[in-house]
Amino acid sequence: MNYVETLNQGSKALETSSNSPALDAEVLLRFVVNLSKEDLISNRLSTIDPKKHEKYLELLKERKKGVPVAYLTGQKEFYRAKFKVNKHVLIPRPETESLVERIIYELGGKHSLKILDIGTGSGCIIISLARNLSNANHYFGSDDSTRALAVAEENAVAHKVKIKFIRSDLTKNTGTDYDVIVANLPYLSVLEDDSTKFEPKTALLAENNGLALYERLFKELSVSKHRPMIYLEFGHDHAEEIKRLVEQYLPGSMVEIFRDLMGVPRFARIWRKQKPGE
Repeated sequence: MNYVETLNQGSKALETSSNSPALDAEVLLRFVVNLSKEDLISNRLSTIDPKKHEKYLELLKERKKGVPVAYLTGQKEFYRAKFKVNKHVLIPRPETESLVERIIYELGGKHSLKILDIGTGSGCIIISLARNLSNANHYFGSDDSTRALAVAEENAVAHKVKIKFIRSDLTKNTGTDYDVIVANLPYLSVLEDDSTKFEPKTALLAENNGLALYERLFKELSVSKHRPMIYLEFGHDHAEEIKRLVEQYLPGSMVEIFRDLMGVPRFARIWRKQKPGE
């Protein structure tokens, strides 16, 4: 069986279990045979090795059960780079790239900043920032999961960036002495569909309509003497609640809501005005 026939076989097998059967079939095949998209096209009439074909069929079975492609391949592309992922970390979402893009745009050219990514997971956000901002900045990532931190550390080594990872429940072990804090915390109140059932629930769900962790974060920052710039990602219907929580816990702060590529209000930049004498 050649690669074209194998791709057709895979696409057909996933017709009823995937929203993108052709793409999933291709990604899995390229992973198994270790070929780029271009090389797969060039060698489309080549015969697939029987053992690799058997492995491909095994992955198709797992995909039909709903296991995400990223978990099957062990990697996910984010902001033009590949990151290791496994069942202990949330799969990076393409919409989060808009948050990274905005931070890079606003902080580009600045040096000696202390930047903390809370709830770092795979480390995709802080690593992307470290890859694209000044080497003179100081980068930190925190997570309450030691297994997630292990993945983040592997990714940092793979991308050759220096980041200090800290096990912490929000700012408990990190403190708040940073110039910039980035947080993409769990913000779902319920799982919206089966696409997330294989991902860690602690990285997805939060109480209080998905806002519990952001409320806790704002409380912790409210008693701090430091006034970091804060960048957040939140749920599609949370913008007004985020503003309310900021007003409640960080009075006098400015809030800018901005949208993802689909036009959904999903991100915020929060900064506190400097008081006279501070």
